[in-house]
Amino acid sequence: MIAKLKYFSFIQNSFINNCMMFGIKKVFFFLNSILIHAQNLQYESNGRIVDDMKNKLSVNQVKALLSDNKELLKNYTDARTKKDVGNVLLYGGLTILATDLSIGFFGPKVVDYPTGLTIVGALSMIIAVPVKIGYSKRIKKVVDDYNATNGVGYYNIEKLEFISNNSGVGLRLTIK
Repeated sequence: MIAKLKYFSFIQNSFINNCMMFGIKKVFFFLNSILIHAQNLQYESNGRIVDDMKNKLSVNQVKALLSDNKELLKNYTDARTKKDVGNVLLYGGLTILATDLSIGFFGPKVVDYPTGLTIVGALSMIIAVPVKIGYSKRIKKVVDDYNATNGVGYYNIEKLEFISNNSGVGLRLTIK
């Protein structure tokens, strides 16, 4: 009789544990999907965007996140274009300036310096500064608007842990 009770108790406990595990799995996957989609973006230097866990997002990942909001996506792509134009102006101007000055210093002394290329290179570098400053402001605005429209920022789910002890099993949700 005692053996039958122990066996029945074992079956009952394993059935309850399986049901609890099935329910916990559902809750775990539900909360995990919330964690994936409810991420707060942050702007870092040089146009980088990171998530809550400081993982760098690629341009394509950011565009995928912004694909639901066409206005934010357009502003983000405009800002990235502005960054690329600023880089071309800055490094192109530096290259033109360095090349022309090196020809002036080490080449034949036939031409008076500064030439038109030196002036174009210097102007290109000067124009690149406000262009590059403007793109960072635009990307910061896109990140702020994204965080505001998603309602993220009121709380931050730091981690979700599966725990067990003598009393049972459960989930621990750490909110920052």
